[in-house]
Amino acid sequence: RKSVEIVYYTMSRKKETKRNVDPYKVWFFNGTFYLIGHCHMRNEVRIFALDRIKMLHQTKEVFEVPEDFSFEEFMGSSFGVFQGEPTRIKIWFSPDVAGYIKESNWHESQKITDGKNGSLIFEAEVAGTDEIKFWIMSWGSRAEVLEPTSLREEIRREAEAVMNTYGMSKRHEKSAS
Repeated sequence: RKSVEIVYYTMSRKKETKRNVDPYKVWFFNGTFYLIGHCHMRNEVRIFALDRIKMLHQTKEVFEVPEDFSFEEFMGSSFGVFQGEPTRIKIWFSPDVAGYIKESNWHESQKITDGKNGSLIFEAEVAGTDEIKFWIMSWGSRAEVLEPTSLREEIRREAEAVMNTYGMSKRHEKSAS
């Protein structure tokens, strides 16, 4: 129950910042440990990847986790670690992966509806679309975003960039051995 001072590398800004944090919980998710705690710099509860903490030392400042803080509620609509604006998503999945989608609980708000020929429609309200975008793309052509249009466009642009990378470009010619 003591605050810590950390130097944290922020991936999005490619910058290190010094912060005081009241650590509420250490959480293991998808192969990475995270620290969830109140960040004094941002004056809100934030998530920090432990492997991006470059320095940490305990201070003498004592804190109490607020009684109304609930980890489950804090992470509630997240599709993983990221936080963001609540967004309603609707995704079509092909028959050959529908069984995989049905057998797991991917999100607390998910609703699955059977479609034609064994396909299905997956709906959920998620916190932001960054993480769900990568999940959708991991299913390749077996998943199609129906809503929102903005997420559909993001994935279309990413698919075009992948096509350009794997196109007939000669920029990465292999040298003969």
